[in-house]
Amino acid sequence: ILIIFSEILKITPSGANNSRVNIPKNKLILFSNLHKTVKEIESLINKYNSAYTILIDEKNPKYFTEFLLNSSDVVSELSERADALDHIACFWRAVFPSGSRPVMTYDELNALLSDFKMNLEFA
Repeated sequence: ILIIFSEILKITPSGANNSRVNIPKNKLILFSNLHKTVKEIESLINKYNSAYTILIDEKNPKYFTEFLLNSSDVVSELSERADALDHIACFWRAVFPSGSRPVMTYDELNALLSDFKMNLEFA
């Protein structure tokens, strides 16, 4: 996903910016959402790891049991975030195979950035 986002960062739109779209700002928002999503995934995985470590190292099942009782929420959050990243990666590679150089207008790039940004916004 980082390779794909670095490719997005490198895109310079073609043509005139008639709608005065602020592409650098939209890229920054997208990357901010990506960073937040990755941190949320990391936090969810760390919750599991922490509970499991206490179970194994301290032979204390309390935290792992609590984790398992709430695991449907954790799995749902993790799945939602992973699916969003997967959508972006699959869409990008379907439209721009590895090694290709993306070319798009300001409006096309803005629409793409908006779609990706919305995919990474969670309630």
